[in-house]
Amino acid sequence: MHSILQGTIIALAAFFLSPVAASAASGDAEPVYSVRELWEAFENNPDKAHKSFTGKRIAFEGVVLSSGPSVYATPMIVLSDRKDGDRYVACILPRPDFFKLRDYKAGNRYRFSGLCRGMTFDGTMVLFKEGMAMGH
Repeated sequence: MHSILQGTIIALAAFFLSPVAASAASGDAEPVYSVRELWEAFENNPDKAHKSFTGKRIAFEGVVLSSGPSVYATPMIVLSDRKDGDRYVACILPRPDFFKLRDYKAGNRYRFSGLCRGMTFDGTMVLFKEGMAMGH
């Protein structure tokens, strides 16, 4: 019982001390970027986009195209700007969130935040790690 209580207190402290909670508490609304905005930023001015986004937690939204394991067996959701879109964002969720993949239906719009890693080497998508769902 003691370890459960201690774990709960640590989890709550981690949330309230996180940048996301601090931003919400201060009333600062973090911008939410569309898949198209992110893609075009990296495509049109890669150096500026790298400085603006890479290594930072960014909120974004798009339409889910697919969800499943990545090539590294991590839970991944691929989003675009529309159901038949040709601009992509890959959102890698933490491994314990594999069971949550079934909640994200193809064709539905969702909002996430994640740590931006930049454009993939092959230039096909903008990559986010440590993804967290923020809602529809």
